[in-house]
Amino acid sequence: ITWTSVNLSPIPTNNWESVAYGAGKWVAVASYVASGNQMIMYSSNPKTSWTLATHPGAEFKSVTYGGTSGNEKFVAVSLTGGTNGVSVVGTVVYSTDGVTWTAASAEKNSWRSVTYGNGKFVAVGYSNANKIMHSPDGINWTPVSWGQSLISVTYGNGKFVAVGTRCVYYSTDGITWTG
Repeated sequence: ITWTSVNLSPIPTNNWESVAYGAGKWVAVASYVASGNQMIMYSSNPKTSWTLATHPGAEFKSVTYGGTSGNEKFVAVSLTGGTNGVSVVGTVVYSTDGVTWTAASAEKNSWRSVTYGNGKFVAVGYSNANKIMHSPDGINWTPVSWGQSLISVTYGNGKFVAVGTRCVYYSTDGITWTG
């Protein structure tokens, strides 16, 4: 009900797209930055301070937190990305602490959204033949051949639910989907 604005200075005024909480930290990701390569920030106290994280460059769209007990992590997906100035189609990165990020072994795509539930991470996108992928650990991903472009995915009440342009799909396992 009541919201308070936070002064992010010296954090750049980015297009912050998504935020997740886990391991005592909030992590936010951005799809566009005014300058440089500063697209992930984290905070243990979001009212007072945010810090930029080190990560492979990308235009991030979504971040989530999940995993099995003792193996939890943040996972972020991007539309585009790359490291050392090399641009590639969307990537996936993961972090156990929200501070240091590593590229995951995932198919390149225009990934739009990621969630965690039922023991796995699920990401959705809107280009290439495989517009869905899943992972038990957020590091190694398996693509699902899927023709419909998807924009967002979430998990609740035993189901993954994904939406796209004029469509809604659901799945209990993140692999087999029903319209």
